[in-house]
Amino acid sequence: MKEEIVLDNVSFSYQNKNIIDNLSIKIKKGNFITLLGQIGSGKTTILKLLQNKLEYIGNIKINKKTEFVSFNSNFNSDTVSNLLKRTTKKKEIIELLELEDILNYNPNFLSDSNKAKVIIANALNKNTEVLVFDDILSLVKENIRIKIFNYLKKINKEEKITILNITSNTEDSLYSKQIAIIKDGKILKQGKTKEMLSDEKPFKEANLEFPFIADLSLRISYYGLIDKPILDMNKMVNELWK
Repeated sequence: MKEEIVLDNVSFSYQNKNIIDNLSIKIKKGNFITLLGQIGSGKTTILKLLQNKLEYIGNIKINKKTEFVSFNSNFNSDTVSNLLKRTTKKKEIIELLELEDILNYNPNFLSDSNKAKVIIANALNKNTEVLVFDDILSLVKENIRIKIFNYLKKINKEEKITILNITSNTEDSLYSKQIAIIKDGKILKQGKTKEMLSDEKPFKEANLEFPFIADLSLRISYYGLIDKPILDMNKMVNELWK
């Protein structure tokens, strides 16, 4: 299967300090991966490396049709509506992100939450093959954030859009296919989401909060009430009430 993003033995140093240390990660087409790390772990540096903003040792390959979704964005448009006029997805995306009330506003002068929604909408509105999110999803309200993740799961499955979400919010990992945890510029552990969320040790080692539903699932399994991890609260309730 085609690899959309490859970092092969990549290292980056700043003022004689190793920020990224011989790091390797491959993201295949159609994958949906969450890269988790605390501040100072190296995740922001990885983003800059993927954007070719830093000099490094090693090899990096990335699909040319990659859209970086970052809060540090400005728009060359006078209104949100004009910004989103490019494709037939416009109506769907406006409804998804609940943008109806701000369509006639200048996107450069919105609140942080609304600006984040417009940035995400603009990225989803483009013809892209890879989406890379830079810790922006935490800026939107919880109900819309959940809708966005469900939409990302849909386009990941149906359109094979490759998604990399770089964040410190461990709850985001519940929606992805894989999780990679980074600490001190190295991948501490990587694997399928259910496997990763069956063990809290790497999360603790990286000073990351273990997702609530994963913690609850582990605790309930100790009593033999479930025999495999359940990462959805509704499914958890239904299983316990059988």
